[in-house]
Amino acid sequence: MTKKQQQCPYCHTDTCYTGSAGEREEKVPQKYLYNYESQDSLFNAAIYVLSKELCIDVDDESGALADQIKINYCPMCGRKL
Repeated sequence: MTKKQQQCPYCHTDTCYTGSAGEREEKVPQKYLYNYESQDSLFNAAIYVLSKELCIDVDDESGALADQIKINYCPMCGRKL
């Protein structure tokens, strides 16, 4: 693994604790491939790598859509996942 792959923020995750007492752990990407939130919060879109999946989340006033696509390599650094 190259130094670039070891430090790639797109395919490495952080652990965040949610809930009032921090009782639940969630893996979150260090950096999103794409992240957009409209000023009025009526439209949000995010694309990111989590584990071995490319995740796509879209929210708008009519509802939410989320999908995951299995991938073998990070699209930014080429590291095998």
